[in-house]
Amino acid sequence: MHAQVVCALLEGCGRFLHRHRESHARTEAILELIVKMRSVVRLPTELLVALDTAVALTRPPEVVRVQVQAREPMHQFVVHLLHKLLNKYNVDKVLRQLRKLPWNANPQVEVWFREALISCAEVKFHAVALVASVASGLVRFQEGPVLRTVDAAVERLRVAIDRNDSRQCQSRMCLIRLMGELYSYRLLDSAAITKLLFTLVPKASGVWGNVVPISHLPAHIETRRGGSPAARPLMQAGEPMIDGPE
Repeated sequence: MHAQVVCALLEGCGRFLHRHRESHARTEAILELIVKMRSVVRLPTELLVALDTAVALTRPPEVVRVQVQAREPMHQFVVHLLHKLLNKYNVDKVLRQLRKLPWNANPQVEVWFREALISCAEVKFHAVALVASVASGLVRFQEGPVLRTVDAAVERLRVAIDRNDSRQCQSRMCLIRLMGELYSYRLLDSAAITKLLFTLVPKASGVWGNVVPISHLPAHIETRRGGSPAARPLMQAGEPMIDGPE
């Protein structure tokens, strides 16, 4: 009975009593007594759970703080433009601000722009078209950085497809839409889109998702007849298809 009363007291105001300097010593003594009693006396399971909960609420374990790497002011500005400021009403304003960045003086600007643009497109489905619009407007002034950013986005999509992780479903969908938007803005050609389609089709076609087809027609015919598709096993992630486009 006394143990239950102590548990109710500690659950209600134990944290305050433990933090207050006038009651800290007595509350700490009660906690030590509970810990000793728990290890010496055999108690019912319900009472053990109540005691553990009371101790955890009164004296919670220390939380290790994660050290976040501080970004440079220019990096923060690029992230702010693409992640927070960009919307359908101020695409031109964001584009003007990006054009003013010291692309030639600081090579890190290209890296920051690439990371911010791809990360924005991966998590914000509604912003994919805006991101592609910004890239299309910037390519006339910074062709090299924009094209390298497009290549990085394509590679990010290929890696996500090879991993086939369910936790990256939203990222894959956003990147696939980004490829379509980039194609609409003529930042990707038909050959690149066809290669991506040859990568996507085997992943979403049942038994084809576990093999790399050597020839589409024989594999299709043999599968229809009830046999195994004429294909070899997929040896490693990212392995190109033999009959895919060059």
